[in-house]
Amino acid sequence: MTSSHQSVCQVCRSKIGNYSDFRWGNISLLDTGDILFNNHISIFPASLHAVVEILVRSKGRSVTRNTIAEFIDKDVNDETITKYVERIRRRFLKFQPNFNQIRCLKGFGAYRWEYAPAIERGQTHYYSDFLSQRSENTLLFSLYNRPAISN
Repeated sequence: MTSSHQSVCQVCRSKIGNYSDFRWGNISLLDTGDILFNNHISIFPASLHAVVEILVRSKGRSVTRNTIAEFIDKDVNDETITKYVERIRRRFLKFQPNFNQIRCLKGFGAYRWEYAPAIERGQTHYYSDFLSQRSENTLLFSLYNRPAISN
C-alpha cells in the first residue's frame, strides 16, 4: 500500500509521495507497504513508516521537521519527530549494529538518509529472499492477530 500523501520538499520543491516500489541502496520501499532493509523485512507503525519513507525517497537531500510533520499528516512537535527518528534508528540497529544512515542536521532542524550500497548474497540479490520472508511474516501476523477465544 503506497502512501497517498502529496508533499513538497522545502529545499528542492520536488514532489514526495504517490510512488510505487522504490529502491535506494540497501533499502527498498515496496508498494505493499513493506520496508526491505539489508535482506530483512522491517515492519513499522504508520507514523514511523512515513518518516522512513520521506527520508529515503528524498535520496540524501535534507528533509526539515516541518516537511516530515506535513508528510505524516499529523500535528506533531519537534520533540515527537525526534522520538520517531530515535525509534527508527533502534529498529534498524537490530539488523545492522553499526547503523548510521539517518543524519541529524543540527541547526537546520532537518534529517537526511545517507546512501549505503545494497548487500548482495552470492549470486542472489536480496529481493529473491523477500518472498520467503514475506510468507513467514504473513503467517506470524495471522498467528498473532487471531481473535481471542472466549470460553
